[in-house]
Amino acid sequence: MDLELLKHAQGYIEKMAKGIHPLTGEMIPNNDIVNNIRISRCLFYVNDVLKEVIHNNGVKKSISNKIPFDLSIEQLSQYDYNEDLSISKIVSKINKLKTDDTMMKLKVSQVCNWLVSIGILKFIEENGHKLKRPTEKGEQIGIYVEHVMNQFKEYDIVIYNTSAQKFIIHNFHYLLEFIKSK
Repeated sequence: MDLELLKHAQGYIEKMAKGIHPLTGEMIPNNDIVNNIRISRCLFYVNDVLKEVIHNNGVKKSISNKIPFDLSIEQLSQYDYNEDLSISKIVSKINKLKTDDTMMKLKVSQVCNWLVSIGILKFIEENGHKLKRPTEKGEQIGIYVEHVMNQFKEYDIVIYNTSAQKFIIHNFHYLLEFIKSK
């Protein structure tokens, strides 16, 4: 496996996942396909896989030998509350705080399921799709729905303001307890 080529590809994928044009370094317009939430999540996932393969000299290691996700209070204090974000971007920022490569990554589904279990999010059915939406309690802590239109489609995305992000970080030990109970 050509690791240099893999590093080059990973760099392109990472830039696109962050909404940056990989050739020019300019921000990609919001209505571009790479800013579609499903495409963005896919790019972040592929980026993480490529990083792992590069880190392991071309080998994707099994997840079974990884330790459960956990962060110290000191690590969590490094979280930067600088903008309103989707849950996938919040989880990506949290995963970047871990320093142990043998640790599993936090998953978006784990955070969302915890938020549902404590009444912050709820599932609704819309046009045959199961969607997550903030409850009244969720709206009070700073979770809202933003309508997005691009050249390909219109959709709603759940956004977490800095207060909602602080709620997640300040209650992180409850999230970890929830994950361990599953």
